[in-house]
Amino acid sequence: VVFGQIAVAADLPRKAPVYAPPPPPPFSWTGFYVGAAAGGAWTKADVTLNTVNGAPPLYDPANIPGLDAVGSPSISGTNGIFGGKIGYN
Repeated sequence: VVFGQIAVAADLPRKAPVYAPPPPPPFSWTGFYVGAAAGGAWTKADVTLNTVNGAPPLYDPANIPGLDAVGSPSISGTNGIFGGKIGYN
């Protein structure tokens, strides 16, 4: 013999509603602002004359040592930039 009973969902206890706080207001970009920027560059290059991969030289290869002695065989430089911003939106 099998006995059964009908289940009714209304018999279940109710849960209390979960409280969720309201979301924060969106961020506003209104107001004063201050900003700064900085940058720099350092370079160093060897500019000696030579022939590369057997290509026809632009200069007579015998004259290259003399041309290197006249000029500066290396170049170097240092640069910097700095700035600032201030304003109101």
